[in-house]
Amino acid sequence: MNNLTNLQEPLKKISTPIIISELKKTNLINLAKKTRFDIKKPKFSLSLIQEHAQKISKTQNLGYTSIGGLNETLQKMKKDVFKTDLDSICSVGLLDEVTSFYATFSLLQKWYPESKVYIPGNSLPKYRNFFRFLPKNYENVNLYRRNEFYSNDHVVNTSSFRPGSIILMDIVDYNKKESQLTVEGWKRLAATFKENNLIAILNNSYSGFATGNFEEDQLPIHIFRSEKIPTIVIDDYSYRFGIPDAQVGVAHFLTPNQQSAINLKSDIEKLIRPLYSNQNRYYSLLASSVLGDNAELFQTQFKKSKQLLLKN
Repeated sequence: MNNLTNLQEPLKKISTPIIISELKKTNLINLAKKTRFDIKKPKFSLSLIQEHAQKISKTQNLGYTSIGGLNETLQKMKKDVFKTDLDSICSVGLLDEVTSFYATFSLLQKWYPESKVYIPGNSLPKYRNFFRFLPKNYENVNLYRRNEFYSNDHVVNTSSFRPGSIILMDIVDYNKKESQLTVEGWKRLAATFKENNLIAILNNSYSGFATGNFEEDQLPIHIFRSEKIPTIVIDDYSYRFGIPDAQVGVAHFLTPNQQSAINLKSDIEKLIRPLYSNQNRYYSLLASSVLGDNAELFQTQFKKSKQLLLKN
């Protein structure tokens, strides 16, 4: 990639990929049947976890989104809320943010085979599954220190990165319960991404834990979008439901048209299919059951999440 004159061109297939998809309940149930998993004998009380989720949703706007009923809800949102064609939204259920990261990274590698990927050094254990799917001699994955990016004192120097490099960042520091940067810090960082033609993968899994407000913590997403930076956002429901061992990941892509959405979904499903045979399925089924049975929580949070797709 000696000359990356138009970074946006391949990404027009997905336009500006934005957040939060629905994990299809039917796929999980079928998967459980294939593996002889008995969903009727849960280790935890579904009613207690559902009660816990409802309680949190009333006190904190952590932005959880329901699982299941995707097609019907998309049609309803298109008619009643957005008054626009939502067929161009590619909704793909993934197992966790690591799987989401792997899928998006693989797609970008397909378009930019020489691009490098940078991930936080202290996130390496969490992303160990990602490395299982890379060639043994793969040298394009790099670790970086968090303070190389998350510093409000100076503008991050990203000029040494190859154009088209993929950089994974956490929006919120879960341990400190605070945003990685101030608003001005995120703006300065976004400016450097734009100047050097970099691609951002924002991990949205911890949004809501910094300020207690899901939308406020998501401000970096809107900053990157406003700068028209190619941005992918990955998510994991499990942290928002207090079951961190869960495997309920999400990714949402806003595409120019329905055919682009169909093509992209097909590509992603081909990429992530191997991961389904290597992950813990119980918690996916658990969260699917909890959320799928709560129509009110589903409609409310789904609406709020989808509205973010259309914000400027």
